[in-house]
Amino acid sequence: MKTRNSILFLIVFLATFVSCKKEMIEQQTYTAIPSKAVVANSNSSMSLSVLIDKETEQLAISLAKALKDKEIRKIIKDEAMLQFDGDYDVLYTTLKDKKLNKGTNIDDLLFENFQSQTKGTRSSFEKTKENIKDLQFSVPVNCEKWNVEEQMPLVTYIPKNFDEKTTKYVRAFDSEGKVYLLSTQEEPEVPVVVIGTCERMEKEINLKNEEKQNKARFYIKCSKLQFPELSNIETWVQGGPEIRIGMKTNDDQVDVLKVYYFDRKDVKDNKWFYYTASFYRWDFTDLESTGFGVTEIDNGKPYEFTFGITFTPYPGISIPFTIKYTGKANDDNLGSDQLYTDNLGQQIDCGSQFKMYITY
Repeated sequence: MKTRNSILFLIVFLATFVSCKKEMIEQQTYTAIPSKAVVANSNSSMSLSVLIDKETEQLAISLAKALKDKEIRKIIKDEAMLQFDGDYDVLYTTLKDKKLNKGTNIDDLLFENFQSQTKGTRSSFEKTKENIKDLQFSVPVNCEKWNVEEQMPLVTYIPKNFDEKTTKYVRAFDSEGKVYLLSTQEEPEVPVVVIGTCERMEKEINLKNEEKQNKARFYIKCSKLQFPELSNIETWVQGGPEIRIGMKTNDDQVDVLKVYYFDRKDVKDNKWFYYTASFYRWDFTDLESTGFGVTEIDNGKPYEFTFGITFTPYPGISIPFTIKYTGKANDDNLGSDQLYTDNLGQQIDCGSQFKMYITY
């Protein structure tokens, strides 16, 4: 009898131990909720003012549910840390076919989640993804700090008609489908996964006289940059800023378009940061001018930007010329300025949102 009681005691003890251990393991995983996040209330004025994009939202909910799986969390972080485009972005085409230990792939798992919440078909799932050009998942802030063993981040998305100047909040979801509102102006202290369009697909182009420029004596460069208030032109949801600079000289030797991508960690409001970029080569023998027309890249339909520059070599003499290039309709026009050859150590102020220092 004593032996039987001992065996029963041992069984109960082991069952309790296993149960407690399992509970401890489960407690190690938690939803990483930003301290400033607000639980969405459908009747509040804050919730009613938030842009909603139903299609992309369904994809965000599906991904949030998938982040219960540590393997998926690790895959997304590992790919984002590669910074294939200079930011913590991952093109969906890179992720979708990655095999999971359970035998399925990421695309199939997301479809399962999508189907369970929307009753949608595979074709509607494919259509949802196709409607987001250059679909990407990104971890724009705190990617390095993401503890994939424990943290399940919220998932948000960039809705259609998103505008940095007017969109103050975005909707975000946890793995159980609970809805939160996140401020676009205050960076969260924990990682958040964002679904959106990759803005870093552009390359620089040289529009004129490339051969002549390659033989020119002077190499015009940028040595440092400043964004006085970054969130006005690129919120944390969108990651680091992307700048397009059109450069044209009054003598028509140079006509180039350059694209530069920045890591958000390097950019602090009203602080200069060192960034060396070689702009163009130029031969000049007299007082000449280069015009700069700057935009911050977002998305949208093709749109032509025009910047008027007035070169004044001497008092009473004005020579106008124009910088033109095609960007996107939602790009931010940061303004224009010019550089004179008698001052090649000069600060260029393109409006109030972007400054750079030029040397040679």
